[in-house]
Amino acid sequence: MGACYSVNLDITLRNETAAIKAMQEYIKKENFHINFGLEDNRKRGIGIGTFADLLQIFFSSCNGPVYDVLREDDHIVYDSDFDASYSWESVMTEIFDCIAPFLEDESSLSIYPDNEKIQLVVKNGIVLEV
Repeated sequence: MGACYSVNLDITLRNETAAIKAMQEYIKKENFHINFGLEDNRKRGIGIGTFADLLQIFFSSCNGPVYDVLREDDHIVYDSDFDASYSWESVMTEIFDCIAPFLEDESSLSIYPDNEKIQLVVKNGIVLEV
């Protein structure tokens, strides 16, 4: 059993290369504890080499639809609806915390698990709950 998630990510990158590296390191560090669905994602054409691919791994389901990452220069908007385990909520908030130092202020992540709401915003490289 799991949760139904609706996720809205609205960020502006300050250092994309560093953010990618932080996300890749998170996957390597947690590889044996968390199922990122890397093989299933690879079959869908999603790897771990681009920022868009990494967003789709962390903020969607490996067996659900693939949503487009909307990007204009360094501004990125990503919206996704998917089912995952209840623990996936902590993965999403942890990865947002990992990339926060590489995001502009006011970058935000909103997670709606079932009937709840978690809203996070970046200020000075730190994630705050709104």
